[in-house]
Amino acid sequence: SPWATAVAKYATGWWAAGQAGIRPLGRRRTGASLVAHGEFSIVLAGLGVAAGLEDDLGPLSAAYVLFLAIAGARVMRSVAQCPVAEAPQGSPN
Repeated sequence: SPWATAVAKYATGWWAAGQAGIRPLGRRRTGASLVAHGEFSIVLAGLGVAAGLEDDLGPLSAAYVLFLAIAGARVMRSVAQCPVAEAPQGSPN
């Protein structure tokens, strides 16, 4: 489902940014920025249609990518408006 992949992308970005030592606001921004990306779905759908697996893969993947683009923009906007307490000066995070 699109929601599951959006949550997985957000969580992956959050985790990866945390591994790099990025503060919470940057971690949220990183996770949110990944939600809008669904280009690989178009590649997979193109391969499936070319192989004759399913003719509906093209329109389905286009709808999926459109959904993620809209959801990603909304998530980025909500992250930008959400206040977060930053770590004190001199601390690593």
